[in-house]
Amino acid sequence: CYRFVIESYGDRPRTMIISTHLITEVEGLVEHAVVLDHGRVLESFDMNELAQRGRMLSGPVGSVRRYLADNGLRTLSETVLGGLLTVGVRGVPSAPTPENVVMRSFDLNEYVIQITGIDKGRAS
Repeated sequence: CYRFVIESYGDRPRTMIISTHLITEVEGLVEHAVVLDHGRVLESFDMNELAQRGRMLSGPVGSVRRYLADNGLRTLSETVLGGLLTVGVRGVPSAPTPENVVMRSFDLNEYVIQITGIDKGRAS
């Protein structure tokens, strides 16, 4: 199916709408994303903007919480496993992270989960 989409677009470029729950399968094809939740547009953005929409931070609970507080970051999600805290945050923090905190970009699937709250048990 995706091969057909790519070949068809190559033959005649045009706008195509793809609706899917298998986001990772189409992420490489998408130029613009519109995230819908219960019929409402949550966000609409060009894929080249995704890297600026948020980050995942992981590290020791105390270190991550201090970093969040010191930098006024808005948390989208939070998971604690043992002494490790992983959070999704809006935007790109400008302050360097502590040595024991890892920061990485969202992929499209992770970002959709973050903004729709799917991981919090809400159906979408």
